[in-house]
Amino acid sequence: MLRNTKKQKVISIGVGQLPFVSIGSVWLNGYCQAVKAGVQKDLYNLPINDETIRMILGNHQVDDKNLIPYDGYRTGQGFMANLVAIERYEDPFDILAPSMELIRFYYAVSTDMAHVVFSGDLNHQPNNVVNQEKCGFDEEENRCILHLRQHLSDENGWFIGRILSSDQAWRGATLPHDAMMRDSLNRKFVHPESGFPFEGFTNLRVRGKFIRTKDSLSKIGWRYLVLGIESCSAPFPFDKLTVGRDNDASQSEGEDELSNEEKKPAFAPPKHKTGDGEKPFQSANEPDQGKTNEHIPLPTDRFGAIMGKEVDRPEKDQCRYVSGLHHGPKKDEPKTLGTGLGNSDG
Repeated sequence: MLRNTKKQKVISIGVGQLPFVSIGSVWLNGYCQAVKAGVQKDLYNLPINDETIRMILGNHQVDDKNLIPYDGYRTGQGFMANLVAIERYEDPFDILAPSMELIRFYYAVSTDMAHVVFSGDLNHQPNNVVNQEKCGFDEEENRCILHLRQHLSDENGWFIGRILSSDQAWRGATLPHDAMMRDSLNRKFVHPESGFPFEGFTNLRVRGKFIRTKDSLSKIGWRYLVLGIESCSAPFPFDKLTVGRDNDASQSEGEDELSNEEKKPAFAPPKHKTGDGEKPFQSANEPDQGKTNEHIPLPTDRFGAIMGKEVDRPEKDQCRYVSGLHHGPKKDEPKTLGTGLGNSDG
């Protein structure tokens, strides 16, 4: 929140950092703080469908008055970021959620997924994400079957599967890239668009603030501006998930299991360490691929539909691969963290 719009600054971050940075992020001297703006609130039985949600600009007006008054939430000069409005209490704009927050929470759930969403790979180069010939759906078990590329974790499969199994999720995940390309070619301001990955009722736990209305549409005199989504109860389009990969080096259960001497090297992703998030993020330089990857786990209870569930691996008669050697020193840890695609410049 800006107290003085004349002192506003633009802080550039890589899209890979989006999982950690919500609209309600608080910044001090160029660093994102652990505290978040807004007060936590539970929103129950929200209806999400084509009739109750709409895309609007942040400077949308009703009765010639700004939907978000300047004295209600100071967003800085020229605020035009896209918002998704949810109808409630007969007010079509009762709940306002920034499109970028929907992208962060539902689609860019990890650095790898942020790269997938903003690169447009799922729509334009899907083979960078999955082997389409080995993906499918088992209706009898309501199971999604994916064959992910090596750089994507099993946990990302829940969200890739949701995108590939739902028309609403597909649109919400592919809109950010396609809308930005459209606007850039038309020389317009580039603001990502998105939407919810489901239809139906949901309970949301959010951080935000109430905005007093100054128009005639609201019967209760207040609207709610979402600054961050923390959990969602909406179901996924499947109950179970199986994830496989090329050159899978996991052991088989069969009696014909090969010895390690007989197996071929598999090109597995580099090993990583789990970090605590204490190292500072930086966006000035690409990460060095020669250093150890560091994974910072995000909360796992954000989606009630998959909380406590585990990803299954496909059964196989025989494993023909053993994990191969990795290049680069495994104990050479970085001093700061970045989320770009990386280089090997040292």
